[in-house]
Amino acid sequence: MKNRRFWLGVLLAIPGLLSALEITLAFPREGATVPLLNDKHKAFLAMPREERIKFFADAEKRKQLIKAGHWPRPVYFGWRSTEAPDETAYRVLVSEKPDMSDALAVTGENGKAKLYNLMLGRKYYWQVEATTPDGKTVKSAVRSFVTESQAPRLLRFPDVPNVRDLGGRRTKDGLYVKQGLVFRTAGMNTNARRLPAKSDEELFRAHPEFRVILPLYCDILKHLQANPQSVPVIPCALKKKWIVFKTNKTKLSAAELKQLDELQAVPETLFGVGGTAMTANKIDRVFIPRDGEELCVAVLMQEFEVPTDGIMQINSGGDWYWCVRVNGLLVYDKMAGNKKPPTTSNYGYFVPVRKGKNVIAVVLKSGTKSWMWGCGRRKARDPVRSIAARIKEMRDTPVGWQKGKNRIRPEGRAIFLDRYGVRSDIDLRSDGECWGMTGSPLGPSVKWFHYSSSAYAGMHTDRGRAAFAKVFRVFLDEKNYPVIFHCIAGQDRTGAVAFILNGLLGVAEEELYLDWEATGFWNKNPTLNHAARLDKLVAGFRKLPGKDLNEQIENYVLSCGFTREDIEKFRSIMLEKR
Repeated sequence: MKNRRFWLGVLLAIPGLLSALEITLAFPREGATVPLLNDKHKAFLAMPREERIKFFADAEKRKQLIKAGHWPRPVYFGWRSTEAPDETAYRVLVSEKPDMSDALAVTGENGKAKLYNLMLGRKYYWQVEATTPDGKTVKSAVRSFVTESQAPRLLRFPDVPNVRDLGGRRTKDGLYVKQGLVFRTAGMNTNARRLPAKSDEELFRAHPEFRVILPLYCDILKHLQANPQSVPVIPCALKKKWIVFKTNKTKLSAAELKQLDELQAVPETLFGVGGTAMTANKIDRVFIPRDGEELCVAVLMQEFEVPTDGIMQINSGGDWYWCVRVNGLLVYDKMAGNKKPPTTSNYGYFVPVRKGKNVIAVVLKSGTKSWMWGCGRRKARDPVRSIAARIKEMRDTPVGWQKGKNRIRPEGRAIFLDRYGVRSDIDLRSDGECWGMTGSPLGPSVKWFHYSSSAYAGMHTDRGRAAFAKVFRVFLDEKNYPVIFHCIAGQDRTGAVAFILNGLLGVAEEELYLDWEATGFWNKNPTLNHAARLDKLVAGFRKLPGKDLNEQIENYVLSCGFTREDIEKFRSIMLEKR
C-alpha cells in the first residue's frame, strides 16, 4: 500500500503524465482494399470495347468522364486522439515496409488526411504521428491496407494535366509493367507563342518575300471588291506534265532563287542537273523517287498559256516543304512546313498571270523517302474570299516567337524530382512548339531529349519511324530512367508512343485501348475518338506480319532498325513478377 501511495504521488507531481496522448486509427481498416479510381472511371473501363467506342464518341456522355476528373482517387485516412493538447500537429506516415522506413508523410487536420499517387496493387503500412506544442512526439500503432490493382495508374500533379504511369498493367505472359519508371504527361510548359507583325513594314523586314506579293494581292482584292469583273478570273491552265530537276542541295541560295526567278522558259539544265519529264497521275499528283537523297531540293517547272491577263486559281500541296513561284513572283510559301498530309487540295489560292506564256516553278524539299507534289484543278472558290484569306495568312505569319511559360511550380517539381527521381524528359513536340527551349522545365538535373514526333497514321511513315527510333533508343539505356515523355496534350503523339511501348511489353490489345481511352477522363473534345485517330495507328500495324497486335507492334519496332535483343533489353528493364 505504501508503494502504491508513493508512485501515485510521483505521478501527480509530473504534469501531463496522467493525461497521456493516445491515437486510435479509424480507417482504412486493417487489411482493407482501397480503390485508386473513382466509380465513374471504373464503370467506363468495365464496358465492352464497342460500347466504350460509342460512349467515347458521344459528346454528352464524355462530359460524365470529364466531371469525374482526371486525377486518381486519394486514399483517405482517419483517426481519433484523446487528451491531445491544442495545436497538436499530425502527420500520416505511409510506407511499403512494416518498419515504416522510407515513409511518405502527409499532414492531417481534424482527424483526417488524404494521400494521392500511391502505386497499384501494393501493400502499404501506415501510422499517425502527433507532435505536441512542447515538441513531444507520439505515434499510433501500425496498420496495413492494399491498393486496388486496376490500371491506369492516374497521377495527380498541381501543374500538369493528363499525367499517368505507363506501368501497372499485366502482360499476356503474367508479368507486370513496372511502376515508377516511365510517366506520360501533357507538356510541362506551354507551347511557344508566335508573335504577329504590328505593321506591314515589320512583316516585310522579317519576310521580304511578301514585300511584292502582299501589296499586289491587296490591290487585286480592292479591284475585285469594287468591281468583280475588273480582274478576269481565268480557269487553271496547268498541265499534267512537269519537268523535274533533282538537285543535291538542302536549300537554294538567294542568288540561285534570283536565277530561278529570271527564267522565261523551262531550261534543259538547272543548277548543274538535267531535267526529267514526269506526268501527274489522275488526281494530279507527282511522286518523285528519292534516289538516296534526304531532305534535298527538287524544282518542278512547266510553261502554260492563258488568253488574257488576270488571276488564276491553283490548288496544291506537297511533302513537306515547298513554295510556288509564277513568272518570278513568290505566290505561296510553305517552306516552314506543311502541317497537312499532302494532297492537291491542301491550299487553294489565286495568282496573277499574264496573257500568253507563263512559267511556274515549285521548289520542293523532299521527305525522308520521296518527294510528292500535287497541283491542279479543283472546284473554283470565290476569289474575293480566297485572296482575302491569303492576305490574312501572310499577315498572320509570325515575325518572332515567345518562349512557352513553365507550368512547373515547386510542389510539382518536388514530386517529379524528389519523390520519383526523374532523370530524363522526352519532348515529342515540334521545333516551333519548343522554340527557345534548351532544356527540361524540370531543371538542369533532368536530361532533355527533343525528338519531334508523329502520331497515329504518321507513325507508319518514314518520318514517323525515324522519330520513334530516336525515342526508343532513350528507353534502351538504364541510366535514363525514370523517364517522362510528353507532347503538349499528352494524348496523340504521346498516346501513339505509349501504345507502342506497352504493346511491345506484351500488354494485351484490350488494355492498350483502355490506356489510350484514359485521356478521355481529361479531354472532352469529341474529335478525340477512335475513328479519327487511334484506328489509323492500329490499321498500320495490321498490315504487318504477326498473329496478334503485340507481334505486329514488335515487327514495327524491328522495321525501325532495332533487333530482338534490343526489344528483350527493354522488356528486362520494364517488366517484373508479383
